[in-house]
Amino acid sequence: MPFPPKDGEGVAVMSFSESYNLLNCEIDLLSFNTSKHFVDQDKISAYNSPYTKVESVYLDNSINYLDAFLNIFSNSSYNINRFISDDFKSKLIEMLRSGNYDIVQLESLYMAPYIDVIKEHSSAKIIMRSHNIESNIWEDLARSNSNPVLKWYYNLCANRLKVFELENIDKYDLLLAISEPDAKVYSELSKNTQTLVCPVGIDTNAKEIVNKIENGFRIGYLGSLDWKPNIEALKWFFENVWSDIVEIYPDIKFHLAGRNAVREILNINMDSIVYHGEVSSSSEFINSLYAVVVPLFSGSGI
Repeated sequence: MPFPPKDGEGVAVMSFSESYNLLNCEIDLLSFNTSKHFVDQDKISAYNSPYTKVESVYLDNSINYLDAFLNIFSNSSYNINRFISDDFKSKLIEMLRSGNYDIVQLESLYMAPYIDVIKEHSSAKIIMRSHNIESNIWEDLARSNSNPVLKWYYNLCANRLKVFELENIDKYDLLLAISEPDAKVYSELSKNTQTLVCPVGIDTNAKEIVNKIENGFRIGYLGSLDWKPNIEALKWFFENVWSDIVEIYPDIKFHLAGRNAVREILNINMDSIVYHGEVSSSSEFINSLYAVVVPLFSGSGI
């Protein structure tokens, strides 16, 4: 669910939807409402929604370690399988039969399992909006991981995602890449599917920018603290960079904000880190900082 648009995916989905809305398109949203980022649908009306209709299907997308282990002995992608739902399929069919849609836009590769359902119940064009090249994220995670078991497993995930990407890339009527490098990769994977670049648009007039820093030299980070590329990068930053900075400036503090912090983040034991958890306003938090750190080793997209 893109409500509220607090992370990269939510911002990307909402930004594009608002752009369609400004072009007088009528948009319906069907989304998983996941255990990981659950949203009370009764409160959606509080947001300035660009959607005519909002439907959701609950999904427990927590990691099931037994299922993940058993999946090793199959040929399918566990990453993809977690988003296959009969309830979602039924709701999708219901909307397709009543909506008479011109376009069905899929946000991310994890919606690709429903392409055949869409083609069976609708004549709509299918757009794949790719936020990341998913296999690249897992390849990078494998490359940077020193644990041999995790390195092997991440490579397995990457290879199976790559197979799934290749199996589906020619099924789209249009592929919207979020960045030029991603579009280049997709163009090399398929010569049959038209690929365009469409990055995330930001309405800068809606952002309050504060140039005067009243709180001294404050440095910090804002991001999802349960996403593996962020976890990997922050651990590296605190171990290899921040520890040296603290030696030079012993009184300095690092302001860390984000939702769903995993144990690996919470267990970083440094007195100089001030953990804010999930903040109510990302713009207010960023405006309170003199500098924002964005360390990343894994991923694609923006």
